[in-house]
Amino acid sequence: MRYVKVLLLVLFFAASMLFFVQNKDTVTQSFVLVLSVPLLFDLRSIPLPFYLIVLASFLVGGLVCIGYFLSERFRLAGQVKELRIKASNLERELNQLRNLPLENQPYQTPVDEPEA
Repeated sequence: MRYVKVLLLVLFFAASMLFFVQNKDTVTQSFVLVLSVPLLFDLRSIPLPFYLIVLASFLVGGLVCIGYFLSERFRLAGQVKELRIKASNLERELNQLRNLPLENQPYQTPVDEPEA
């Protein structure tokens, strides 16, 4: 499975490099990003090449995904710790009940009641 992942990653990298090489004129064009809120402010960026915008978007998306998965991992690690504590407490209780002395009373079978 690891080889398949590496192969897919290499194919993705090759396809993206082919895209950038074949569209060199388009991806090197400069764009100005604008954020305009009516009656409040108007923000403009410096001219940025398109490939830089795509790369920055990809990196920000990756960081957001990493942050989400890390928070999920920490939440699950806390839940695992809580469940392990609960399991050890239940095992301790089970061992205490196993060590109780048996009563010397004979076991009585329940009498079946006649059906009405």
